[in-house]
Amino acid sequence: HDEDGLYQRSFTVPETWRGLRVRIVFDGVMTDTTVTINGQSAGPTHQGGFYRFHYDITDKIKFGSENRLEVLVSKDSANLTVEEAERGADYWVFGGIFRPVWLEARPTQSIEWTAVDAKADGNFHAKVHLDGNGEADKVVARVMTKSGGAVGDPIEAPVEPGVPVEIAGKFEKVVTWSAETPNLYQVEFSLMRGTEVIHRTTERFGFRTMEVRPGQGVFVNGTR
Repeated sequence: HDEDGLYQRSFTVPETWRGLRVRIVFDGVMTDTTVTINGQSAGPTHQGGFYRFHYDITDKIKFGSENRLEVLVSKDSANLTVEEAERGADYWVFGGIFRPVWLEARPTQSIEWTAVDAKADGNFHAKVHLDGNGEADKVVARVMTKSGGAVGDPIEAPVEPGVPVEIAGKFEKVVTWSAETPNLYQVEFSLMRGTEVIHRTTERFGFRTMEVRPGQGVFVNGTR
């Protein structure tokens, strides 16, 4: 307890990334994390060890040349709620950077994250959350098998300012997911401006319906 660790690393950002938004992503750090880039604060100290966080460092880096990263990690959190949850309740005693750290280059308008709800009957619904500003006018979703084969036709929805893009469709003869038969599909989301692809992401998912029926228990795809 009451230990601090200082991580230091030099890295180069490609010149070809100029004009894009660059972020540094931490997949998991235990626990309070203070990040500086070239001596400048990347943002507020992050607290909480078990989820991904990131900083936009576009205005703090030098493109095409060397940059300096420093990460100060405090094993104990200054936030009493975090400390009690991670140490007092869950008994985690390790500290430091324990998951990958990487750089991402994104266009000025991009797909931030997506939520997929795909039912056992083939009904597909997704919310696509966007970040940044731009002139994108639609999002196109293309459902594929795990190996990349097309499933049905692409579906799309327009971009409306300030709200997630909601995409819905129905696919026939899908193979459902369960713990015994973990069949997976993938969906490719493309943020479009006319016919131009601005940003593209891919997610894995399974078609499944989970229910809790009063007095009966949990059902997956209609089976108890």
